[in-house]
Amino acid sequence: SEKAAKCLKLGWVSTLYSVNEAYVHFEEHVDGLEKLLNEMFEFYQSQGGSLITELQIGLKCALKSNDANWYRGEIKQIKGDTCRVFNLEYGNMEIIHRTNLRVLDKKFVKVEKLIERAYFPIKPYKNEAELMKELQAIFNDGSHELNFEVLKQIKDGSILEVIDSVSKEKWFDKLVAKKLALKVGDDEMDKIIQQISYKEVDFEEIILATDVVEPEIEGV
Repeated sequence: SEKAAKCLKLGWVSTLYSVNEAYVHFEEHVDGLEKLLNEMFEFYQSQGGSLITELQIGLKCALKSNDANWYRGEIKQIKGDTCRVFNLEYGNMEIIHRTNLRVLDKKFVKVEKLIERAYFPIKPYKNEAELMKELQAIFNDGSHELNFEVLKQIKDGSILEVIDSVSKEKWFDKLVAKKLALKVGDDEMDKIIQQISYKEVDFEEIILATDVVEPEIEGV
C-alpha cells in the first residue's frame, strides 16, 4: 500500500550494540554525511580549531578519529588525558587523546542528526550470542541490500523491521523460523527500550587494548 511504502527506507547498519539496539544510516543521510565530513576535514586540517581547555562529560566536540577523519562527538568518560567519545555520525565509541579533540564549531553544531538510533523487536530464542552472530552476518553481508520498515517512531529513534530488498522477506521472520529469535510485543519492547543503556566496559581495558598514539605537535 502507499502508506506502507512511505515507511520503507533503504539503509545500512553502522554500529550494532545488541540484538535490540543499533545505529542506522538511511539513504537520505548519505549526501549530508558526505558534505559534513568533507567540510569538517577541511576546516580542522586547515584551521586547526580550538583545543578544549576543560574536558567535561556530555560535552559535544570535534574528534579526530583513528582513520584521520574528523567527526562530531560527545564525551562519555574521562580518564586523565584520554576520553571515551561517542561518535555522533556513526554511533560507535572511540578512545581519543585530548589533543585529538577540538571545540565543535557552531556551523557544525547546527547540522541536523545524520544517523538513526534503531531498536529491533526481537529477543533470543535461547542463545543470545548465536542471534547476535546471525545479525552481524545479515548487516555485514554486502550482497544483501536492506530495507527498514519503520514500525514506530519513539523519542530518541525508531523501532524497525529489517526486510531483504531482493527477496522482500522479513529477516526477523527468518530468524524466528530458524529458532534463533522470538518476536517481542509492544509492552515487552517498551520495557526493553527502558532498560537499554550502553554497556560500560572497563575503561582500563579499553585503553590497554587500543593504540593511543601521541600526536605530533606542529609549529611549536
